[in-house]
Amino acid sequence: MIKRVIFIFCSVLMLSACSSKMAYNNLDWLVYWYVDDFVELSDQQKDIADEKLLAWLQWHRQEELLAYRQHLEELKRDVQSQVVTAEQWQAHFERGRAHWLRLRDKVVPGLVDMAPLLSDEQVEALFSALEEENIEREEDRFEGSDEERIEERSKDMLKQLRNYIGRPTDKQKQLVNEYAAQMRSNYDNWIAYRRTIQQRAKALMLSRHDDPEFSKKLTQLMMDTDAFRSSQMQENSEHNGTLYQQMLEQMFLTLTEKQKRHVVGEIDDLIDDLSDLIED
Repeated sequence: MIKRVIFIFCSVLMLSACSSKMAYNNLDWLVYWYVDDFVELSDQQKDIADEKLLAWLQWHRQEELLAYRQHLEELKRDVQSQVVTAEQWQAHFERGRAHWLRLRDKVVPGLVDMAPLLSDEQVEALFSALEEENIEREEDRFEGSDEERIEERSKDMLKQLRNYIGRPTDKQKQLVNEYAAQMRSNYDNWIAYRRTIQQRAKALMLSRHDDPEFSKKLTQLMMDTDAFRSSQMQENSEHNGTLYQQMLEQMFLTLTEKQKRHVVGEIDDLIDDLSDLIED
């Protein structure tokens, strides 16, 4: 649940053109639109949530958007250089994670404060809806041979690539195919990780009125979800991350001038959107 709320903040800036600004300026009702899929809040609960959401949005606009824009400007300078190494890509990814962690740290205390306001019926409905989502994800998962899964992974990576560089060359497609074949599937580990956290959270929520350390335990759970990653999941994530950064380093060397302009243009669009939002 916490990640769903935070995801809304992070993802709207990745939308295209004016849609990102429109989404950001309407985050209040977007949050409720997402949350309504999981739990129906009472009017009193909405009033309390409104107050906290307004404070989060004010903080995010005044402080975080500036940090996002500065990061994008530095990324743009790197892209305009002759080479962007795997180490530089790793640094950008780590910096992106830092944006997420600051947002999480800001939002979690307020969500923990609101948790005791939910009824047992709302708690049951929330975690039932989350498990239904897990089941839907499992049903939608691509099934096939190892070769077919690699091909599907390659298609997904190429689709993402097109969003940033435009049409890839045959050499770039081959590069993606080569790296896709080396990456490890982490889906089973990930869905088990989700379920473990959800089960722990549900047990905590149902004991919220009897456990004097409820707030402390729920905060710890939300702030340290990585502790529930299996060693295999962590190993696979690090393996795939390293490969992805290496692929980006090599991909950058293959970019045509037109493709590089395309990347810079995409970054400029995001910077412009952020500037407009900061000045609103």
